[in-house]
Amino acid sequence: VCSLNDLKDNYSKKKNVSGDENVLLQDYIEGIDFNVLTKFKDNSYEIIASWDEIIGIEENKHIKAVGLYSPSKVFDDNNLIKKIKEILDKFNNLLTFERYIVAFSFRVDNNGNIFLIEIHIDFLGDSIAEKLLPHSSTKFDFFEIVINFLLKKESIEMIKFDRSLLIYENDKLYGNQQLSESIVLLEKEKQNSNLIELSYLEYLKNCKELL
Repeated sequence: VCSLNDLKDNYSKKKNVSGDENVLLQDYIEGIDFNVLTKFKDNSYEIIASWDEIIGIEENKHIKAVGLYSPSKVFDDNNLIKKIKEILDKFNNLLTFERYIVAFSFRVDNNGNIFLIEIHIDFLGDSIAEKLLPHSSTKFDFFEIVINFLLKKESIEMIKFDRSLLIYENDKLYGNQQLSESIVLLEKEKQNSNLIELSYLEYLKNCKELL
């Protein structure tokens, strides 16, 4: 919905198919999508992996999933990490798990505000567990780690992840890159896919290279 006329048209359509004729309207939050995989055990938690979702806008205003980047560049900002942990603290206080693995999806806007979008207690998807994270670290076998952890066979140790970029269009992984190399690849993807907006590309351009 990009105009008042679009809103009126879509509102009528949604109302007609609504079971109680109520329609929920929400503002779209511009920002960067990122995720954290979190281990909960005995009323405490630990973030064990992170990744960013790369989203583009097509000419018809449709949203397109472009790819993934791991580990999350959001985690270079200590102020944002503090805000993330405040949300996880609340979740940990509300629900107590003996042991469980949970993935949280967030969005951070241009003002540094963080919004919790989704909570996943499944085996993820979108090539995250089977491609991206194992490519970022050869020590990371998501399914083996999670199953053994839940069965109390072993704990999850901190794993170091190398930077990896996954482009969905060609289903190709790029690893151990300089930040500038990822920027070039995303610029090509934006051009090849005729995207009018790729906010993550601009986000990376404003990030500092890690030493």
